[in-house]
Amino acid sequence: MLIPGLTDLTHALQLHAFRQQVLANDLANAHTSGYVARDVVATPFADLLDQTMPMRQTDARDISVSTEPSSPPAGSITTSPVLAGTEGAGVDPDATMAEIASNALAYQAIATAAGGEITLARTGLMG
Repeated sequence: MLIPGLTDLTHALQLHAFRQQVLANDLANAHTSGYVARDVVATPFADLLDQTMPMRQTDARDISVSTEPSSPPAGSITTSPVLAGTEGAGVDPDATMAEIASNALAYQAIATAAGGEITLARTGLMG
């Protein structure tokens, strides 16, 4: 049985878990010369929708639409100037730790929402 909304929450959890691994790798390489900080970029829903169902202008009075996505594909790894260190260091440990904490909070919030969906479905099934 498929629980509505749970699939999206599962994908979000997977994305945040993957991001946590990438950020942890950045932190582990904080003092490795030449290492470039990386991060995971999630594509906004509107861009994903445009990729699967491209919009087109059918009338001159329609709002013009852009066909260019505004960010990389979902879950892609990119270099991160925000996490880049100074003075030859590849990673700023403080900025990376802040991103790890922020990502962990987002993961926890999504896990809580997923738990709520499961509880709601269980209540619906059991009555």
